[in-house]
Amino acid sequence: MNDRPKRGKWGVWPAPIYWVCYGVLGVILVYVLVLGWLRPVFLDDPIQVIPGAAERIELRLDPNVAGWAELTQLPRIGPALAKRIVAYRQDQLAIGPPTAQAVFACPEDLAAVPGIGPKTVEQLRPYLMFPEQ
Repeated sequence: MNDRPKRGKWGVWPAPIYWVCYGVLGVILVYVLVLGWLRPVFLDDPIQVIPGAAERIELRLDPNVAGWAELTQLPRIGPALAKRIVAYRQDQLAIGPPTAQAVFACPEDLAAVPGIGPKTVEQLRPYLMFPEQ
């Protein structure tokens, strides 16, 4: 009437089955540990880091048309300062003559934006381009 198997000291299965499972798990663990110790991961061709290569990247943005997300790629320009540049540009276009499309004609014009000083202007100079007048 009672079809449930009897539970012994080791549970439902006999003890040798448990020992085999423990043995297989132990072999797998030892294999993974030894494999990681004997065969460390190495790159065939290491990546060469060239000092000063970041300065040679040809990223030039026009601050008259660049969005704030693009401006954050420039050095010393974070999201808050980039949004200030865009807001200043929009304000100047709103109050200026309708034919004026370029608020910033040279790097020094950026100094009018709150938070940008002469030092920042000098560091941004290689990364900026302006429309031809």
